[in-house]
Amino acid sequence: MNELQVTIIPAQISANLAEIRADLLENLKSYDIEVTIETLPEAKKMATDLNKLAGEIDKRRKDVKKELSAPVDVFNAQAVELAKLILDSREKILKQVAVFEDKQREHCKKLLQNELDALYLESEVAKEYQTGNIEKLAILSNLTDKAKLTKGAIEKVADMVGHDRGVQDVVESRKANLSAITERAGIVGGIYDKLIDPIIREPESVYTAKLNEIIDGIIKQQKAAEDRIKAESERKAREEAERIERETKARELEAAKQLAQAVEIAAERDNAAKLAEQREAQAKIDAEKQKEALENAQKQAKEERKKATLERAMLEMERAELEATKQSKKPELGKSCKLFFITAQIKLRCEPTATKEDAENTLKEIIYESHGEVVKIDSVIGE
Repeated sequence: MNELQVTIIPAQISANLAEIRADLLENLKSYDIEVTIETLPEAKKMATDLNKLAGEIDKRRKDVKKELSAPVDVFNAQAVELAKLILDSREKILKQVAVFEDKQREHCKKLLQNELDALYLESEVAKEYQTGNIEKLAILSNLTDKAKLTKGAIEKVADMVGHDRGVQDVVESRKANLSAITERAGIVGGIYDKLIDPIIREPESVYTAKLNEIIDGIIKQQKAAEDRIKAESERKAREEAERIERETKARELEAAKQLAQAVEIAAERDNAAKLAEQREAQAKIDAEKQKEALENAQKQAKEERKKATLERAMLEMERAELEATKQSKKPELGKSCKLFFITAQIKLRCEPTATKEDAENTLKEIIYESHGEVVKIDSVIGE
């Protein structure tokens, strides 16, 4: 491949910039004026002229720069194109290299994993103790030219297995001795695995210190639990004794209350019996009195009926005599007379002992004396 050869001919620019600068400094003095109301138009014109002059110089500068930059731009474009062609080829090579190295690392990782699994099996390391990580060992330098593991890589894997086997032996030994340790410490039921698992793989000094802390804590908890159980048992016994005492007192009070009620009921029954006897005796007396009163009433009624009969007979006799007397004194009326049928309410004043019949007869007599006749009496109401 040919080497890049570049020939540079420096550009030369010839311009009277120094002369223009000296002339410009001299001429700008005339533009150094004080702006007033009279010089304001001239000042604005001066500013316009200066701006036009600056624009012409800047335009010329850009034209010169563009003219000189043209060959540089062409060279730059061509050089960039060449560099891109080179870099594209490089990228293809690097990609192939990366793919090859990835395959080699995967091959190395597989060989390391096979070696690790074989050594774990050979050393009888349980799954829970297998912590070997071959990720960092999966590098190209751990492969020989024949794509085999180097001796150093195999030794590092063996070290991993040996470490895990040592941890397993320590843990199994510690677990085997744990029952005897807890038994000597007086711990009932041993120590839970969840307390031991976090420290079982610690270094000996750390493990011993933390184990002692756990044992001390369990003993304190156990003692506290025993104290609570004892206190709870005493409390229950005390409450049971108090309950029995309360129930005994309650039964005694209830028995006394029932006895008092029984005595009261017996007394009430005795009083009721006595009262019943008194009432029975009084009832007999009252019955005798009622019987005697009834007999007296019957006798009195019989006497009064007899008396009333006699009085009625006497009244009949007197009435008969009175009628006979009235018949002899009653004036005669002519055959031609006018009849009146009168419906009236009549109030008669009679003796206190008068009866309904007496009132009817008295009314009939009064009407009779006036040449009248009582045809019908509907009802007689006595006060």
